[in-house]
Amino acid sequence: MSDERDYDVKRPLRDVIGTLLELVLPAGQHELIPRLTDMISACKGVVEHRGKLWGDLTEGESSIVATRVGVIAREILGTGRAAETGESLH
Repeated sequence: MSDERDYDVKRPLRDVIGTLLELVLPAGQHELIPRLTDMISACKGVVEHRGKLWGDLTEGESSIVATRVGVIAREILGTGRAAETGESLH
């Protein structure tokens, strides 16, 4: 799996979030990616960077984004609850 720091620094943050979700979710759940991208983009630690390019984030900020993706993916894979209910995992 690619490291989150390997992404093109000129890609919008939102695109990187979607790509990270593609990597961690099974193909059968890829239809959830747009909705999950919105959820992650609204999370504390991520929302503050809305509209930024991936390269505009510090290493710590990019780690927060990757962690949020992991938390939501783990929830989806573990219970499916957030996807079914629209529950926000802020």
